[in-house]
Parts: sequence; C-alpha cells; structure tokens
Amino acid sequence: MPITLCVEPNTPPMSWKDFRKKKPPFSMALDGYVKGGPRFSSKEGLRRNFNHHEGVDRLTTRATCGQVFIETQQGLFSYFQKNGEPEALVYVNDCDQDVCSSWMILDHPEMVREPINPRLNRLIRLVDKLDTTSGLCELPIKLPIFGELAWIFDPYLQFRLSGNIDNRNAFEFERTIREVERRILDHVAGVGESILVSVEYEVLGGKDHWAMIREIGSQARSAAFSKGIHALVTVRDRADGKFNYTFCRAGLFVPFDIPLILTTLNSIEGLTGKADCHGGCDMTGGTSRILGCAIPPKELECIINSLHK
Repeated sequence: MPITLCVEPNTPPMSWKDFRKKKPPFSMALDGYVKGGPRFSSKEGLRRNFNHHEGVDRLTTRATCGQVFIETQQGLFSYFQKNGEPEALVYVNDCDQDVCSSWMILDHPEMVREPINPRLNRLIRLVDKLDTTSGLCELPIKLPIFGELAWIFDPYLQFRLSGNIDNRNAFEFERTIREVERRILDHVAGVGESILVSVEYEVLGGKDHWAMIREIGSQARSAAFSKGIHALVTVRDRADGKFNYTFCRAGLFVPFDIPLILTTLNSIEGLTGKADCHGGCDMTGGTSRILGCAIPPKELECIINSLHK
C-alpha cells in the first residue's frame, strides 16, 4: 500500500482515542480530522495527528503543512514505511490551502528531503504563516510570489466561494486537492502561472476593535489587517440558508475572546459536547464545516458585541 489519500468530508472531527481505535496502523490525520494538537502513537502500530486547531498556542505552533514539512525532513518515512517504501493512509475532511500543501509534501517526500528546494521552501513558509495567522497579517502582496500563490490555490478559492464545498462531496474535495497539488508541482518546477491578487472585501458589521466582512479576494484578510483591523469575523452564505463563519485575531493581546464566542454559539445551537460543533483555539476558530450556523450575521454581531462590553 503506497501513500494513500482518504477524503472524508462528511466525517466529523474525531478524538485521538477513536482515531487510534478505528484507523489502521500507518494512519495520519491532517488539519482537524482529529481534534487536538499534534499527537504520535507507536502502540499497536504507528499513527500521527498533524493539527494546529484545538488545544494549542496558535502563534507558537506551526501550521499543519509546516509540521509535515519539517517532520518529513527529519525522517518521518524512515518509520512510516514497509520494505523500504513510504507508506501511509492520510485522512482529511477539508481541502483548504493547508491540507493541500500538507498532502503534496506527503505525496512527494523525496522533494522535501532535498537539501535545497528554494521554491518549495518559500511556498511552505508562506502558507505556514498565512494559515497560522488565518491570513490576518501584513503581506507585501505586490511581490510576484503572491500572484503565483493566488494561482496555485485558486481551485480551492473558487470551490469555496461557489458554495459547492457545502455539498461535502468526496469526489469534488479530492479533485480540488489533486488540482492544487498539480499546481504546486508546476510552481516548484518553474512552470507555474500567476494571476492578479485580489484584496476586495465587503464590510457587514462590527465595532471599534473588530469587523465582520464578506471575503471577495484571496488576500482580503491581509488587506483588512493593513487598515488596522486586528480581529475579524468572515461570513460565507450557504445554499441551505445557513452561514459559515470564521473567527480570527492577530494575537492573544487583541481583546476578542474567540473561545467564549464559540462556547456561546455551541450553547445557543445545542452543539455543546458534540463531535460536530463550532470549534477552534485561542486565536482562530469556525463554525461546523458540515452543519454551518443558523444564526444570521446581524444577530451574531449583536451576540459578539454583548460578550465584549
């Protein structure tokens, strides 16, 4: 069995205990498939969780692709291997930039083991920073690399903005991951393309210290940050009438209590203690990938403001 991608977009995040019990040896979980920080177990077979979404200090924990990158360099597949060949079952329930970059590394570990691979190294550093900060950071977006980055991840952006991501179709998720992987390989080989970087967004609400926006461009969050917005709620309408929200802040020093917001929303929607709930960590979080959130933006704005009086 080679390195195999297992795409399960309708599988709610599971516990590390359940992952070890239900998944066979040589299994890896990426970026939220398993709740909790990075974990490793060799008991009854090798298993690994790469994640930075729950139970971590976000700014001092690498994004999933950063974890996978350095661990592959450090000899991950000297152990996840049989008969001298890399072997792993890689489980994902999303297809975002971090997942796609992580999968590309695992699918092509030989590229990471090369001492010098400037294009790949630079790409992973950028994705690592963008995902760690949820895009809420200052970027020199006029540099050519950001046009290249926009082209690489455009399949995911279009998939998300179209709303088709909410269908949770495994074939479409895998197709997106494979297309982004192909574009990363083209970029690393020097034959990738570049597109215009868009920084557009629509302000829907907020208060002095935070803003609620609808993203239009791929670097909308960076543009908001450059205008002094250090806490964000992003809104995406779903076809089922619900909403997907992402909550992020630039650092723990920003007075925007994301864990409190998530706890409150779970209580309102009856999701407290359930596997598929609104979740995240100290600096970023989001509503359930599968269920979404039934609370409209204006009502959510009032809830957040009431929590930060």
